[in-house]
Amino acid sequence: MQSFQVSYKNDQWSSVLPAQLDSESTLLIIYFASKFSSHEIWQQLKSSFPKSKLLGCSGAGEVKKNEITDDEIILTIIKFDKTQLHFSSIKNIKGKNSEDVGKELAAVFPRQDLRGLYLLSDGLAVNGTSLIKGIKDVLGHDIHLSGGLAGDGSQFKNTFVLVDGVPTENAVTAVGFYGDHIEIAASADGGWIPFGVERKITKSEANVLYELDGKPALELYKQFLGEQAKKLPASALLFPIFLKSGNHQENRNAVRTILAVDEEKQSMTFAGDVPEGTSIQLMRAGHENLIEAAKNVSIVSKLKTQSLGPTISLIVSCVGRRLVLGEKTENEVETVLDQLPADTIQTGFYSYGEIAPGKTGVCDLHNQTMTVTLIQEKG
Repeated sequence: MQSFQVSYKNDQWSSVLPAQLDSESTLLIIYFASKFSSHEIWQQLKSSFPKSKLLGCSGAGEVKKNEITDDEIILTIIKFDKTQLHFSSIKNIKGKNSEDVGKELAAVFPRQDLRGLYLLSDGLAVNGTSLIKGIKDVLGHDIHLSGGLAGDGSQFKNTFVLVDGVPTENAVTAVGFYGDHIEIAASADGGWIPFGVERKITKSEANVLYELDGKPALELYKQFLGEQAKKLPASALLFPIFLKSGNHQENRNAVRTILAVDEEKQSMTFAGDVPEGTSIQLMRAGHENLIEAAKNVSIVSKLKTQSLGPTISLIVSCVGRRLVLGEKTENEVETVLDQLPADTIQTGFYSYGEIAPGKTGVCDLHNQTMTVTLIQEKG
């Protein structure tokens, strides 16, 4: 496996693009700010790497090694020696049943020799819980799955994923890794702590929450936020909710963050399901909690792989963590990289939702979480 990383800023690449790495087994992973969505650079990449697979999305900050940027395109090129790649993408997913979208996306992938999927989705037009369920229903619940939901800073207006090398709204895409030589491991950790009064969801539909303890959910949430309520939905990133699994084992003590609010219906829309009957609490975290979680997730991911040579580290961390950590945000990406082999190439993005196995070992949709996916190839 060969790898190379380069960035685009001020209308130029930091290094000459290594077009010699172009092949049917080459994967270009590209994370970018939404402002680049209509840039002419995409045609250049497609022309320079006509055989390669392009995978990427917009974010709320992009990761380059141990740095975070908001005004660059981060391109990581991976040329596999013995691993085959397959792609699947679906456009116009807004308004569609997310579980059906997941099934349609997964149906394209041959099941034989499939070792894992890396999934990227529009961050505003999907129910991540249902999307994951649809994929698992087709490919099996033991399939390795990780990735995330695209971001748009703290604006929550337009998110993009690459489809045929072009930034596209309301779309979902995934790459499948095939063969016995690929090694993939991923894990997730949050560091957030539940606090305050425990309430019960008394009215909800999929990922839309209407009532808590028989009262309008948005009204109660605003009472807690106080002056911060004027900045919704962005201010909700500072205080996510904790879903206690109870009889809803599929949620596995999930964390949820608000994507949108509806003043007329007094409802809140989340990135994943919020089932009726589930008990919830608000959550908070200090800097130390979040950094320690980043350390834990990198160690767990490392333990699941072996030192086989070059390592690719793909970080997906929540935009809410960035708002809490502020100027210390780079500490969490540095912490991850510090736990990995010295020659590791690290990239990633800050997201509206994270997809990876949690502490149970089962893949879930997460919010306010740091996730790490490690990729290696045996010789």
